Amino acid sequence: MPLGMTLAAASGASLPLTVGAVFASGAFGAMTSPLGDTTITTASILEMPVVSYARYKLKFTAVGCAAAAVMYACAGFFLK
Repeated sequence: MPLGMTLAAASGASLPLTVGAVFASGAFGAMTSPLGDTTITTASILEMPVVSYARYKLKFTAVGCAAAAVMYACAGFFLK
């Protein structure tokens, strides 16, 4: 977060969009990591291989990521 805020302030980028992007990237990383605690816990509860569950979860997360990328791009163009 400190690096993102510093770069946003120095480049004149929107601070709210930068904060949102930093939090969104953290959530995306937590959801897609096969080494994350929720992935391992859920896979063990479902008695699935961890990698299979991580791949399954990645399909849905990719849709959300694509939608967020489009919305951030639109917001970047229209909220100047």
